[in-house]
Amino acid sequence: MNGILAIVAYRCEVAGEPTESIDIQVRYFESGTAREIEDRLRSEAPHSYANDRNEIVSWPLIKVTCCRAFRDAYRRKGDGWLHHGMQ
Repeated sequence: MNGILAIVAYRCEVAGEPTESIDIQVRYFESGTAREIEDRLRSEAPHSYANDRNEIVSWPLIKVTCCRAFRDAYRRKGDGWLHHGMQ
């Protein structure tokens, strides 16, 4: 399986105010250039919900830190371990 891995940062906002909480996600895409993937990520609506005080909590994207080709290539090493690689 070949694809693209994107490392993406989201910041928590509560009632429209940014907090110090950041969520780092690794997202997998089957196809696309780094630019196309970043555009797709930026076009997604932020995840949001109401907390226990009925304030809106949202997680807008703040940065795509990395987009890299990913190959599910297994390589035998001398010790028998298998290796997954990023290019």
